Amino acid sequence: MLDWLTIKEVHEKTKIAEGTIRRYLNLHHRFIKNTKDTRNTIKISPASVPTILKIRNWYGEGLAREQVEEELAATEPMSIVVSDGEKSYTLGEYIGGVNKVLVEIAKRLDEQTQQNAMLVDEVDTLKQELRKRDERFSVQLSRVEKYAKRKNDSWIRRIFSQKKNTEEKE
Repeated sequence: MLDWLTIKEVHEKTKIAEGTIRRYLNLHHRFIKNTKDTRNTIKISPASVPTILKIRNWYGEGLAREQVEEELAATEPMSIVVSDGEKSYTLGEYIGGVNKVLVEIAKRLDEQTQQNAMLVDEVDTLKQELRKRDERFSVQLSRVEKYAKRKNDSWIRRIFSQKKNTEEKE
């Protein structure tokens, strides 16, 4: 945030009387970025000093309050001050801060999306490895079952079954 200026500091910069600066604030507050601090001291944005000088020149040229308002409306952006309890910001600064937060959120969301995609790929890889392991396990289990079945057969049956198998192959 900018270093806000007191009315006295603006007076020192512009050589405009403090009462006149207060009157400009009362009449044209929508165009002069200002706020009050915790001690109710009025603070003015350094960016508004040129606006105060323009107002002074227009009044010096003999323009009425309504004409000065029209000139300000045509040349200067309106100033809205937002306070979050600790600090005061102009609406532009506040929206800029919100924009930065939104950009950061979008960046983090993108990073999270990429990380989620990597995790999904890793889970798919693990599933494939588990399927292959299960297939190998099934093959080994069928071999063990086949061997156990053969072991339970008597030795005579095994010999005759081997003869049958060789005869069938021929």
